[in-house]
Amino acid sequence: NAGEGHVLITSRSSNRDVLRCTAQRIQPMEEKEAIEFLCARSGDGNRIAAKKLAAALGCFPLALSQAGAYCRRVPDTRLSHYLRMFQSRPIEMLGQGQPYDHPSTVARTWALNLERVVEKHAAAGQFLKLCSFLGPDEIPLDALIPARRAAGHPVGKQSRELGFFPEPLKAALLDPIEFGGLIEAVHAYSLVEASNHKLSMH
Repeated sequence: NAGEGHVLITSRSSNRDVLRCTAQRIQPMEEKEAIEFLCARSGDGNRIAAKKLAAALGCFPLALSQAGAYCRRVPDTRLSHYLRMFQSRPIEMLGQGQPYDHPSTVARTWALNLERVVEKHAAAGQFLKLCSFLGPDEIPLDALIPARRAAGHPVGKQSRELGFFPEPLKAALLDPIEFGGLIEAVHAYSLVEASNHKLSMH
């Protein structure tokens, strides 16, 4: 017989209905917690550098773990050194430093999620690129859909307002059902948080 206890499952998918379980979304660490975590993981007690690096990484747990692992494994790499490298070459640094307790780096995790979401909806990649030009937090959906502002006008006018968008993104923005499927796809792999008609990028 199984003993009493709890099972913790981590997943990139936000579909909690599949397992019929209580889901808890992983949030960024608090600043104090992130500083202590970075200092412990890296072996570097420079709290000022840790504070600056934590802010640069958005206090995102996987990114912090990755930075700490990189600093501990690469000789003579302090948190201040990592921060300078991250500021000058962020994409490359997010691909370095395999965390001790996670199978992938931030870059690889993002790439896997992006591959999966594009398989689900062809316009997902274009939509995420569009969002990347905006601030990451609380992006109003209405700002992304000029067609909504043209409600009541002929489809031709709506289409002209979206003329600079590439296909298949343009088609998805014009069709409410397609747009719903697009949002569902990017949300399913935790690439965005959607609530109150707003999106926040991860």
